[in-house]
Amino acid sequence: MLNTMNTDGIQVISPQDQAPDSEKQTLPVVPIREGVLFPSTESVLTFGRVISVEAINEAKRTKNLVVLLSQKQSNTDTPTQDDMFGVGTLAIVERTLNTEGQLNALVRGIGRVKILNFVSTKPYILAEVEKLHDVVVQDDETKALSAHLQKEFKRAVHMGKPVEFLNFMKLMSGLHDGELVDQIASTLTLETDEKQKSWKH
Repeated sequence: MLNTMNTDGIQVISPQDQAPDSEKQTLPVVPIREGVLFPSTESVLTFGRVISVEAINEAKRTKNLVVLLSQKQSNTDTPTQDDMFGVGTLAIVERTLNTEGQLNALVRGIGRVKILNFVSTKPYILAEVEKLHDVVVQDDETKALSAHLQKEFKRAVHMGKPVEFLNFMKLMSGLHDGELVDQIASTLTLETDEKQKSWKH
């Protein structure tokens, strides 16, 4: 694993770093107060809680991998297992930057995982997780639905729905069905529990 530091103090993770192939892993968990980071998407997240900062730091020391688990209630400061959903996103920590006592991290979702059990909770949450795999169906009906979804989303953008340009270009560039759904879901204005429902936790 190759980590470098640029002149702005931002730690850059080498693109060669890849997620391991094992189905079960023990990884640091970062609780997310609001929202869901979907696979095939990336975002800059800001962390201030000790358990979150320590989890990101542990990821940087090891595999650059974290599990992002959405909280059921955003105002819970010290979430327990019951305060978080049981399915989350496996993500690579690509870059980090410390600013004014907070840690900013560019994270990229690479898959879904199910929590099997919590190993520890201090100084950060550590859990055993299992990868979940998309069910891929390649038939005429699925292809037609995918094309229709892409068409309707493009129409929504033309009617004024705000979408980042790079995300829009990615959506229009021929993603497979699972990636298409994740990309579109990430742009929808929905409550956290509504987004989480699609994962059948």
